[in-house]
Amino acid sequence: MAKFDHKKKLLIVEDSVINQQLLVMILKDDYETLTAGNGQEALDILCAEDGYLISAVILDIVMPVMDGFEVLRRMRSDKALAQIPVIVASGEDSGGDNKEIQALTLGANDYVKKPYKPDIIKHRIANAIYLRETASFINTVQNDALTGLYSKDYFYNQAKEIMQRGNSRKYDIICCDIERFKLVNDIYGAKIGDDFLKACAGIFKNSSNNYIICGRIGPDIFAFLTEHRPDYSSFAFCDISKEMEKLDINLNIQLRYGVYMVDDQSVSINIMCDRACLAANSIKGMYGVNYKVYDK
Repeated sequence: MAKFDHKKKLLIVEDSVINQQLLVMILKDDYETLTAGNGQEALDILCAEDGYLISAVILDIVMPVMDGFEVLRRMRSDKALAQIPVIVASGEDSGGDNKEIQALTLGANDYVKKPYKPDIIKHRIANAIYLRETASFINTVQNDALTGLYSKDYFYNQAKEIMQRGNSRKYDIICCDIERFKLVNDIYGAKIGDDFLKACAGIFKNSSNNYIICGRIGPDIFAFLTEHRPDYSSFAFCDISKEMEKLDINLNIQLRYGVYMVDDQSVSINIMCDRACLAANSIKGMYGVNYKVYDK
């Protein structure tokens, strides 16, 4: 049976053909390697359709056309390329320390000096990739993939920790349910539905002064932890009508908010959210009513 070898892909950016060949020799058993002779060639490869598959970049500093510092600047200003680890390489000279500081300031993940030492370069690459993948995993667990808000489990954990650290402070849980959201998917399709949820998340992020943390805890349900207030009649609940106009959604979609005033912190966060959702559900279909406080 054939063995499929899925090697991680590296981009070697070196104007010296000898150094290119040396790095390919050192790394070929562990990685698939691509090469570029200057910074512009490197960016062309990184910006190609499959550039996101590159796991790390080994980047020379002194090159023709475009040097390594400019490549770093452009990579770190691009949302997709900024995620790729970069190990900067430079020859030993009097300006070595300054170059290292400048490279790290511009966002390099590591710095090595030439001539390349096989064991050192292998370990530096492996470490940079491992740290990037670990950070990506943590971020995936922490954040909802669609909206970027906290995931359900992370929101629950963070809310619990904040309450426990809050000593005598009092808190409320607010849950927001998008009334008739299913119609958006049914009529306009899942893509518009996803865009709508991301637009809602954007509104919530922009109103972050209203709450402590925010998460997406259901397909169309968002949750907030706020400091307690005895009355919500003047609270600035978010509105989505303008976003609906931008997305050309001609449906009577409303945000319904339920508020659970936390009087017993021994109650689990998911039950607090359930109670806030019950309050939100109780006002669905009511004209001119956008929030309800949970009442036993």
